[in-house]
Amino acid sequence: SFVVHTCALGSPQKRARARSPQMARKEVAGPAEAWEVLLPIANKLFLLCARRAPRLPTSDDAPGICPPPPPPLLPPPDVPYHDLRMQIIDVCLRMESLGINQGTSGNVSLRVPGDGGFLVTASGVAYDTMTPDQVVYMNLDGGYFGDFLPSSEWRCHYDLHRRVKSARAIVHAHPTYCAALSAQRRGIPGFHYLIPGAGGNEIRCAEYATFGTQELSDAIISAMGSTRSVLMANHGAITWGDTLEDALLLAQETEHLARTYVLALSMGAVPAPLPDEELATLSERLEVARQQRLQVMAMAPWNREDPEALPHSQGRRQLAEACKSLVQKKVVSGVGASASCRADGGFLITAAGVPLEMVGPEHIVFVDFTDSPAGVGRGLAPTAEWRLHRQVYLDAAEAQGVVHAQSPHCAAMSAHLKPMRCFHYMVGAIAGDKVIACAAYAPPGSQALAEGASKAMQNGRLRAALLANNGMVCWGPSLAKAAWAANELECCAHQYIAACSTGMEPVVLDDSEMEVCLAKFKTYGKSKIDANSGLSAFEVKHAIVAPKFAGPIACGCCAPPKDEPDDL
Repeated sequence: SFVVHTCALGSPQKRARARSPQMARKEVAGPAEAWEVLLPIANKLFLLCARRAPRLPTSDDAPGICPPPPPPLLPPPDVPYHDLRMQIIDVCLRMESLGINQGTSGNVSLRVPGDGGFLVTASGVAYDTMTPDQVVYMNLDGGYFGDFLPSSEWRCHYDLHRRVKSARAIVHAHPTYCAALSAQRRGIPGFHYLIPGAGGNEIRCAEYATFGTQELSDAIISAMGSTRSVLMANHGAITWGDTLEDALLLAQETEHLARTYVLALSMGAVPAPLPDEELATLSERLEVARQQRLQVMAMAPWNREDPEALPHSQGRRQLAEACKSLVQKKVVSGVGASASCRADGGFLITAAGVPLEMVGPEHIVFVDFTDSPAGVGRGLAPTAEWRLHRQVYLDAAEAQGVVHAQSPHCAAMSAHLKPMRCFHYMVGAIAGDKVIACAAYAPPGSQALAEGASKAMQNGRLRAALLANNGMVCWGPSLAKAAWAANELECCAHQYIAACSTGMEPVVLDDSEMEVCLAKFKTYGKSKIDANSGLSAFEVKHAIVAPKFAGPIACGCCAPPKDEPDDL
């Protein structure tokens, strides 16, 4: 006889219902019956694994050899629009990893090209166990096909797909700060230059209606107008785009702006709005940038050139790694940030339209100092803020890395046009002075913005500045130091706003104390001070005092003698 042991798949609850906690045991008559038992499980495993593309082998795995990936053991299941369904599942999983959704909340849909219908997530199915057959096909007559019910919010998707022809992909989620503002029945006004990226001068809040009703769908359509994002009262947010990536990015940006607005409000005042004329101009520019981004994102595969064959390959690798580190630390996200490092004759900078979490060495653009950005790779152009980076390198000869970001707390402070004074001694470590100034507002990507930042940083003497209704910029003597400064600046802005949210402004350290702190930073991390260190008498007096050096790394030979007291 044959015995088949199978691992129970699915949720912990499903595993608990197996005949034993983790394993099921079944006696079968022979190989044919054993295969009947194993085949459904193999298909289930295939679906689970197919949600994430496998890592392709690289030259790091076997130097000089990059073998093609092995073919799948089983063919894809016979489900119509299988690839589109998998794209929807991937976006659902990414919503949770991005922190804009959780559990079975929210829903996603995608128009089927040339078909007239659309695919939408099923009702009540957890995204981490969703399979392609649980993504439901609906036609534009309001009918659905298959064994699973469409999301309870199918009417919102149905009406948007039917009425807005350019709404090819829709993302609805329950992001924290969007839900918080919507609970107050307020939208997001035009306080930040990214607001017009949603298609208007503000992101409105739709009137309340019970979830899953036609009244809610009507309220969304009414509030949406010609824009692409709205909040839903006491509920969440919904966005649409040309692609799933486009709609997801807008959902992420909407939550980022909602968070920034809430943080700005927690400082005790309403942030300064931008003029309507400026918002209208920004709307046109941001739409052009979005179309460029869609073109870049449509380039597949991403790796069009061998990174090692490109000029400045080492700098490209370091910059790509720095971008991923900044994303992990939540200093930057999406396409609303940029980073660069100095290179021979110019600098390397992130490309326009490429989300920083996806940046690789091949997505880096070289820019020289003569106003001539040179893209490397098909269709790649430098980020719109390349002038800002160039100005920093021209001002500060020692600058080797620059980071610009709309990190939420820095952006919230900048919306109040407020400088960051030395409420914490780390402000001096970041900027090299007693205050981090806020540059006056200027359009993003403009030379006026670059010159305003230069003035705020005193032509490169200081290493950081806030940018009004935008975010921040900082530089360092290395790319790693620039990334460190960006992270520390966002942390300090977070601390400052947290203090303000209690109803009291933080106490600012006086000038004499900050002079001492700035002097101490001259010897921070130094093992010793020599006569050629170039320190002033005041800096030597306030140098950081370390304990005396007792020897190399401790080992058995340098332990105290046994006859000495144990508490020595």
